Amino acid sequence: MFVPELGTVLEENDPELAGGNTFTFHTGGSQSAGKRIRLTLPVLAAALNSDLDWKGWHGLPTILAHMARISVILSIVFICLIAGCSAPERPAMINHVVFFKLEDPEDSTELIEDCDRDLSTIPGVASYYCGQHGDFGRQNVDSDYDVGFYVGFETEEAYRAYLVDPAHTAVVGKWKPRWEWIRIYDVVDTSP
Repeated sequence: MFVPELGTVLEENDPELAGGNTFTFHTGGSQSAGKRIRLTLPVLAAALNSDLDWKGWHGLPTILAHMARISVILSIVFICLIAGCSAPERPAMINHVVFFKLEDPEDSTELIEDCDRDLSTIPGVASYYCGQHGDFGRQNVDSDYDVGFYVGFETEEAYRAYLVDPAHTAVVGKWKPRWEWIRIYDVVDTSP
């Protein structure tokens, strides 16, 4: 329920919120964006429910009750905008993608552990992931690799420093004799 005097949304009997109080303040500070939307959708539904008594809260005239109803709807729209209802941000400007085919596919876990430990923490790394091929039954998706690796950078200088960083050269040195082949792709995304 929206409480105009407090300028916030109150949720009744929500067991996921701290303490499960009868009413818990929900201003969106500590909850995730998805939870903010999920918690406020019932408010929107209640605001649009014609069975509710909108003749006024605490004796407010009808016109003020309708203004409060509009304020609930606008609050929902505002929360959606803040919650990220727009397109996701790009991970990085320079995106370095590597696919490994190992001599022994059983070594995949060890390679992923080495990358997670040694490459993700190199200075200048803006984004990172490493994992095995995901089989989702799509015939047109390449599946001939054992490990996929990605690391992103915001500047060319950070990328060049990564390439010569001792942690990177050590991982390459350790794994070069153990891979059958690798494919390396560098993708530049200059969108804002």
